[in-house]
Amino acid sequence: MFLTESPEAQESHDQATAATKAAEKHERLADRAALRAGLAYDSAERQETLSAKMRAAGAPEKGIQARQFAESQQKHPISHAAAGEGKTVSKVRADSPKKNQAKGKQISR
Repeated sequence: MFLTESPEAQESHDQATAATKAAEKHERLADRAALRAGLAYDSAERQETLSAKMRAAGAPEKGIQARQFAESQQKHPISHAAAGEGKTVSKVRADSPKKNQAKGKQISR
């Protein structure tokens, strides 16, 4: 009862509420920016620009086509992998034969 009547407590609560609303707004803006970036990554204009740069640098046509094919096979841009998104790798148990095999290879080198 005392805390709700205190002007300092009310001011603190108001500041916390304002900070929460600001954080939610920033998160929504970040989500929109990420969506736009993803759409821009997959755009035909970006792919054509990259192909033109590669041609200007003297890359062979077969290499340019290979790059375009590889990008079309990826589900997400490479930045997603750097951010830790995408497929996760399962952990190897301590008594796993794979771990012992890998350990043996490290020792023999």
